[in-house]
Amino acid sequence: MFDHCRSPGLGAFWLGDEMDRKMNWKVRALCASLILASASSAVVAQQTAPGQYIPAEAQKAILHFHEDGQITLNGAPIRLSAAVQIRGTDNLIVLSQSLHGRYLVRALLDSAGFLHRAWIINGNQ
Repeated sequence: MFDHCRSPGLGAFWLGDEMDRKMNWKVRALCASLILASASSAVVAQQTAPGQYIPAEAQKAILHFHEDGQITLNGAPIRLSAAVQIRGTDNLIVLSQSLHGRYLVRALLDSAGFLHRAWIINGNQ
């Protein structure tokens, strides 16, 4: 089974067949317990993952992405900041180019009045 370990260069490290069986059993048991522990913690993380974190100062608004590329926030034209982040209802970042139409959002503006952060929300958030 471990014939490659019987070479003259590794002779000092050879543990013998009985020791190999014991070590293999321990290594297999350790690997199995690590796999089970990581799988169960992933399931717990999915079940207890919090929803979107939206700061309290983010205001509810209607964000409208027009066909011609214009963007309005509550009917007023607005520009996007250079580091804008728009997050979908699943809390993943959405590219502004992929959005069309009206969205109910919670929005934060930067100091220049540009849209800095927006979270697309459903009606009960």
